[in-house]
Amino acid sequence: MKYFVIFFLISFVFATPYWNLEKMENFADSYSLYKDANLKSLSVRYTSFIRTSYPVDLANACEFVADWQLTDSDSVDYGGIIEAETGELRDVIQTDNTQESVIIWSIFRNFFNSDIFDSNLTLSLIYINNFPAYNEEIDEYSFYYPVWNSGLAMLMTKYYTQTYGDSSLLGYGDSCARFVIDSLLPLDTAYPLYNLLHCFVNSFVAGCLAEYGQFRENDYYIDRAESIAVRSKDWAEMHADTAYGMPIWAMSSGTLVWGLIKSYFFHHPDELDDWIAEFVAPYVPDYAPPPDEFDSYIWDNSWNIWFANGYRAL
Repeated sequence: MKYFVIFFLISFVFATPYWNLEKMENFADSYSLYKDANLKSLSVRYTSFIRTSYPVDLANACEFVADWQLTDSDSVDYGGIIEAETGELRDVIQTDNTQESVIIWSIFRNFFNSDIFDSNLTLSLIYINNFPAYNEEIDEYSFYYPVWNSGLAMLMTKYYTQTYGDSSLLGYGDSCARFVIDSLLPLDTAYPLYNLLHCFVNSFVAGCLAEYGQFRENDYYIDRAESIAVRSKDWAEMHADTAYGMPIWAMSSGTLVWGLIKSYFFHHPDELDDWIAEFVAPYVPDYAPPPDEFDSYIWDNSWNIWFANGYRAL
């Protein structure tokens, strides 16, 4: 079981920076042009010839994240995790990265029974206390970012509490659960890209809420997760080629699949096989396209892990 947990953790190593409408449109346009001209068929499966040790990968990932923690106690961002090693995001610190660090260090602590990252985890919690998920940035077009962050917050609370036996984060996790329930992202805006993004984020947080509800033994959370998931599922099925065939960014069809499996199909397992045959098999890519000129940040790992999570959930 621990090896499956290790596999899942990698999804938290690469966070999702906030994109406004202009960035989203520019990226979508540039990727579309690249795809039409150059992208090879994704039906060809990638075959790895590298022998992988997941415990070693876990330790290396934890150390990598620790290297990018801001330890300057005079900074307002003290304890936060830097967004990227280089480029325009080098000085960006946000809550999603930092919550993900708590998850990965909690998993390390549980697996190795080692406290070597406990001090880093404590610093991350200081940052999160100052910048809670539901206060993350929004703009006039969308408030998806605090919703996405609140989904991560619920997973963080679960992993931390289970590992350390410390209930001090439960109030925060419950606050984020209530925020998600009260903050359904609209699927009928004037901007198709945001409708697609909102479908993915709603599905993601539905999965997080369902998992958190099971952890908290809270039937209300579990039931609300299903109702959120139904909205995403219905919208995705009306836009199947787009919603289930989106291969880029962390918010992709892989995220959609993961969230629906965790939430909707938790209640309706008898519908799963038909859904896979109708929507997953024909549309969902095996993996994200390789990095090239359309992807200046080379984020294919963070994109691919959500396909891995989606298929693992299946």
